[in-house]
Amino acid sequence: VDLFYFQVRDAGGRIIAGDEDIPLPEARAVAPPIGFRTGQMRGEAVRICSFRFLPKKSQPDREITIQIAETM
Repeated sequence: VDLFYFQVRDAGGRIIAGDEDIPLPEARAVAPPIGFRTGQMRGEAVRICSFRFLPKKSQPDREITIQIAETM
């Protein structure tokens, strides 16, 4: 049985909702808005999808990151 986890972070990296232990994506000067990677969470291998977006394009300081992780 696969397990699913989620996380929502604000532009400052603070967790708004979800699981605290999903690893953050690597910091890059220019990061794609959607990314996939593998990682470890709670002793299990996971596949993680990260999605960055702006609720309002006129306010870049309000960018949020949503992450979904699934055990493999």
